[in-house]
Amino acid sequence: DRLVNQYQTDLIFFAPSRHNWALKGNDLLLKAFARLLKSIPRKPILILSEWGQEVAQSKRLIEDLGVGAGVIWTPPLNKMKLIDYYNAADVVLDQFTLGVFGTVTPEAMACEKPVVLYFNRAVHEWCYAEMPPVISAKSEEEIFERLMELSEDPGYRAAVGQASREWIVKHHGWELVADRQITIYRELLQR
Repeated sequence: DRLVNQYQTDLIFFAPSRHNWALKGNDLLLKAFARLLKSIPRKPILILSEWGQEVAQSKRLIEDLGVGAGVIWTPPLNKMKLIDYYNAADVVLDQFTLGVFGTVTPEAMACEKPVVLYFNRAVHEWCYAEMPPVISAKSEEEIFERLMELSEDPGYRAAVGQASREWIVKHHGWELVADRQITIYRELLQR
């Protein structure tokens, strides 16, 4: 509510990944967000974390695109603050080049948020019998299209968020992880 009131927004996108265009594709996201601002009557904001090797380049691109009024910067956040921002967001955006996720995606999914990132399913077939319900996008055009879809359909956002939370509990829940670790330690101790 604080962010909605402070920025007079009705749609919050949160992209906490560090600014490294080659590894994270932040430039693609910024260009797609600029297109979104020109394409919808709503007033979305994009919250970015001010960390990474290319923050200055991202700030220049935001200025060149003329979208500074729609972009909010935060300092690097501790885990508790990060969770607050995940929970405040309507959509979380991760990275768009590697095809895999680190911590942003599962943390946001645990907070019942839809996540947009480039997710290469072929790379993950060996480790996931059930693929996570993330929304994959790799190019500026694909990111823009996913942002449009999510902007226009709150029911879709809610359904993906709920499926994301259920997937995390089923495949990455703390009980599951703890049980696996205990099993591994028992096997090692019996050797």
